[in-house]
Amino acid sequence: MQATAIEAFLGLSGQLVWLALLHATWLGLLAAAIVAIAFEARPRRSHRARHDASLVALIVVVLGAPAVAIFQQAVSPRREDETAVSSIQQVWFIAEDQPALAGAIPRQQVDTSSRPQLLEASSMVERAADAAKMAGPFVLACWTVCVLSLAILLAIAMASTRRLRRSSRPADAQVLASMTRLCRLLRLGSPPLVRVHPRISEPCLCGVIRPVILVPRRWLATAAPEAIDAVLAHELAHARRADHVVNLCQRLVEMLLFFHPAIRWLSRSLRRHREFCTDALAVRLTGNPLALARAMESIARLRPVRPTVRPFGASLGCEGSSLYPRIQELIGMMPARPRRRLWPF
Repeated sequence: MQATAIEAFLGLSGQLVWLALLHATWLGLLAAAIVAIAFEARPRRSHRARHDASLVALIVVVLGAPAVAIFQQAVSPRREDETAVSSIQQVWFIAEDQPALAGAIPRQQVDTSSRPQLLEASSMVERAADAAKMAGPFVLACWTVCVLSLAILLAIAMASTRRLRRSSRPADAQVLASMTRLCRLLRLGSPPLVRVHPRISEPCLCGVIRPVILVPRRWLATAAPEAIDAVLAHELAHARRADHVVNLCQRLVEMLLFFHPAIRWLSRSLRRHREFCTDALAVRLTGNPLALARAMESIARLRPVRPTVRPFGASLGCEGSSLYPRIQELIGMMPARPRRRLWPF
């Protein structure tokens, strides 16, 4: 009895996961298309509005897909309804084969002109549903293997970040004094620690429960005080906005929906506009946009082409392709508008 209950529970959970993946596919395409069309229609929208639109689209897909799957499972047709539909179809076939019975059935119940198209559409839907039902277990098994593999890689990345935190050393008194002053201006109740590491290539906010700002020792040795303040303000802005928590949630969503190109596009858009929003908050905090632009430029020069150590967290560089437009915006230049794309339509 217990084995039967466990088997039934596993079958129901597997069916719910399969339905959630199916609904996440069309929901992700719809949400990404709406966001992309909105971006194309209003190219001068603020980075905060674009960031919020991408975040809301991801939340709708992540919460909407399992909700629709549970709703569909709850209101699925019962056995009696299927039997009733089958009996009606049998009556139609009998009425067609026997003209005597066809005269006894009212005309509005037997529409011979539209019935073939309806039956053909119904058979196509049934064939598609049967194909999806047959492919479900195999696709679900492949999805499970891929998700477990990505989860292992994510756990390794988080473990390597913890090792980086343990191998770093505390920052000096000057950096800590700047950190205290900026935290007071930001009204940050629990400020993150600041530590210096010899092997990382760019500053980064790491951790979720107890976040830590890691700063590269090579850059810190040659950086000007205003550049240090600008970088600390940028990372503290990440902490103030809880971007390190959102980044972890993004990684989990990307892990579960790794097969979906629209989800990856939404996630990249969210990360890109997050950095613009953080730059704006850091500039409001320090009042010196040129210092942040110079700090980005100096970090980009010291960063190798292929970084050997990349902490898991919200880094100053984010995507390398976004550094140049961010520097342009900080120094007052108008970034080049991206060319229009036709894929959302």
